[in-house]
Amino acid sequence: MATKEGDTPPGVGPSDFVSSAPSEGAEDIRLRKQNPFLSVAGSARVEPTSSTIVRELPLRRGRVSLPDYKKLVGQSTSRIALFEFSGDISVNFRADEILNRIFSHNSVCLEANLTFASSIPEASAADCIGKSFATFFPPHQTNLELFRKWIEGNFFLSNFEHRTISADGHDVVLQVSIYTIFEDAFIRRFWYVARDITALKRAVASLQTAEQHYRTLVERPGLVLVRAKPDGTYLYLSPHVQDIIGYTPQDFERTPGLFQRLLHPEDVAQHSKIYETRASRSNKTVEVEYRVRKKDGNYHWFFERQTAKIGEDGEVEYYDSIAFDIQERKLLEAELVHAQRMETIGSLAGGIAHDFNNHLTALLGQINLCLLELGSQHSCYPKLAAAEQAALCCAEMTKHLLSLGRKSDSDLAPLHPGQLIEDSTRLLSHLLPPNIEVTLSCDPDLHAVNANQAQLQQVLMNLVINGRDAMPEGGCIHITARNRTLEEGRQSADYPKAEAGRYVEITVTDCGEGIPPSHLPYIFEPFFTTKPVGEGTGLGLSMVYSIISSHHGAIRVSSERGIGTAFSFLVPALTTVPERLKRSEPTPLPRGKECILVADDDELVLSMVTTALCMSGYSVIKACDGQEALDMFRKNQSQIDLAIIDQTMPKRTGREVIDEIRSMDTDMRIIFTSGFGPREADFISPSNRLVAFMGKPYSLPDLLQKIRDLLEPSE
Repeated sequence: MATKEGDTPPGVGPSDFVSSAPSEGAEDIRLRKQNPFLSVAGSARVEPTSSTIVRELPLRRGRVSLPDYKKLVGQSTSRIALFEFSGDISVNFRADEILNRIFSHNSVCLEANLTFASSIPEASAADCIGKSFATFFPPHQTNLELFRKWIEGNFFLSNFEHRTISADGHDVVLQVSIYTIFEDAFIRRFWYVARDITALKRAVASLQTAEQHYRTLVERPGLVLVRAKPDGTYLYLSPHVQDIIGYTPQDFERTPGLFQRLLHPEDVAQHSKIYETRASRSNKTVEVEYRVRKKDGNYHWFFERQTAKIGEDGEVEYYDSIAFDIQERKLLEAELVHAQRMETIGSLAGGIAHDFNNHLTALLGQINLCLLELGSQHSCYPKLAAAEQAALCCAEMTKHLLSLGRKSDSDLAPLHPGQLIEDSTRLLSHLLPPNIEVTLSCDPDLHAVNANQAQLQQVLMNLVINGRDAMPEGGCIHITARNRTLEEGRQSADYPKAEAGRYVEITVTDCGEGIPPSHLPYIFEPFFTTKPVGEGTGLGLSMVYSIISSHHGAIRVSSERGIGTAFSFLVPALTTVPERLKRSEPTPLPRGKECILVADDDELVLSMVTTALCMSGYSVIKACDGQEALDMFRKNQSQIDLAIIDQTMPKRTGREVIDEIRSMDTDMRIIFTSGFGPREADFISPSNRLVAFMGKPYSLPDLLQKIRDLLEPSE
């Protein structure tokens, strides 16, 4: 390449070409005369162009020949060119004027290497020599921006990223440096050095994309990745651990043993398998489930899987673990277990329901007869009425136990919750010891609700009895009721799963010892009880929960040790308020003169029904099993006006008896009874007005009214 005196190529000074020895030979003097870089006219600004040129500069013990230097520049992968400008381009001109003169004044390319030439449509570096500056840098926007940056940098530019178009039309990214040579205050020449970093930028972009993919796959919410040495030292801990547990990776790194202290005490032994595997440098894969106390104090379930990374020497280098939150899965498992327990309860209850309901039927019938004979003025009447209410609650309890396994609907009717609470309190006065006081606080304008009265009484009884058991030394139980509205779109902190709408909220509060926090998550589960064996079944609160759920309500509990416990539940309110329910005086039982066949294998039920029917004017034919019922019907068919047939009887079932009776008399009125609940009603066709179903236990007034409805159907 041709050079001119006074030009100093970037990154090279006179000492790079001249020996530092004090003496010079003839050859050295000749080289100095031929080397234009040893003389700099004016104030030359000398800066290294790129690390590539300096690094590849061939050094010879303090001496570099000009041919070596020119060879180096010619073979450089950077684009290098030297331009000279004629005319006066003062550094004191405005930027726009300097740009205009650079692109429009006479200029010439003095030097260009092969890399520079290949970037433009020229055959060789020699072809570039003598051409103007504008030939290589047309004054379009990108070039104007590049040289404006050069001016703004006090005519010096270093490693500036410049995006332009290559000769073949592709986008390229150049790292440009421009070194200016001045004569007094005028720009005379500058070196242009550019390195193509397009591939590097693409590689960086690819790395950034890969990094983004990595973070998307690895640093996912609910997922924690851990890389640890066999001694337990963390090599990596994903940042989402802070979102999940509340502690930063730095917290765990600065505080050894922090994670072990956050483990649930019951899960420490299970999680220790992770550390035992590391300590033994085993390559065995370990999977564990455990609970961790988050920074807010709540425990969450996690699943962790640890695998070993084996090095080339066959030894464990480190362990990788992936842990993720399985709290939702655990909750679903708990619900499944709860559902299975409910199914078990339904099966168990179904096995004993028949006998229990038979006894309740007899009990209710006898109480009804006593109430009828004594009259409301008798001193024993209130006590018997309370016993009747208790028996009705037991009857609803049995029905509800059956419904747990079958999801059957309750009989709901409009009622006033204030009246319900008052009636229940009078009943509870017979169940509580004298050292327990019950106080009421009900809003006078409570909404009416659609509910099953006996079931809500059962809820109140269970909650009050729980409060009684929590206060063995006595105390106060406070029952409150108020209207409450949950707004649309705003989740209630007290009842997060309740839908928006109007409710009546009933709260039962005691001043007992309170419930331990560890027990609160399980108190509504079947069979969960803290009472000694033989003193509790663990079914009371489970039934309460199921009853409130069947009413489309919600329930919550709050408790503080040494202060007491409060159970609050919501019951949806009706949009229209019916008349306030009032207790009415007992009305006389319906009477008749017809002949009725009664078939039941329970002697108590058979005796009670027979007595009641006889007292009401009917004549009765009894049968204690299915076969006897058919025999008595054949013998007295012409006299019998109606048959009461129980489902479960020896020898022949109630269904078989009814089928036989139907074959003999298609118009016979029949009442079908069963202690197994409403599912037996499926046997009765809704369109058949000659057959009715009554589930046990039933009250005597209901039975007598049902008889009259069949014998005297209203049009």
